[in-house]
Amino acid sequence: MLDLLAFVGSNIATAISKANNTTGVLRRVQVSSRNPSNVYAKLKETLPQDHLLPPVPVDVTKGETLTQAFQNADAVISLVGILQGSAAQFEAIQWKGAENVARAAAAIGTKLVHVSAIGADPHSKIP
Repeated sequence: MLDLLAFVGSNIATAISKANNTTGVLRRVQVSSRNPSNVYAKLKETLPQDHLLPPVPVDVTKGETLTQAFQNADAVISLVGILQGSAAQFEAIQWKGAENVARAAAAIGTKLVHVSAIGADPHSKIP
């Protein structure tokens, strides 16, 4: 799952960076996750330096780590999620974590896009 999120996140970051060429407005990307270094290193090879901000480690289960990371953002795109784990992990990440992200984005008045990977199947085995 981590590789998929890194793939999706990298492609979103690249699309935002490419929009700089058509809009004339400099849109910078900041990678935030528990371990943002790998995705940041990959993006650093492909994106212009002025389009990429330093990475910021965050943990959605610890809401206090989010507000500072989101501080000057025009928008937050949340790709956090798990497909396997205990009921407690699903609650902490899929529910409370998403709530923490939404609250932090609202606290600074920024837009939020939340992308979920769990689907909406009423017969799903995912808690």
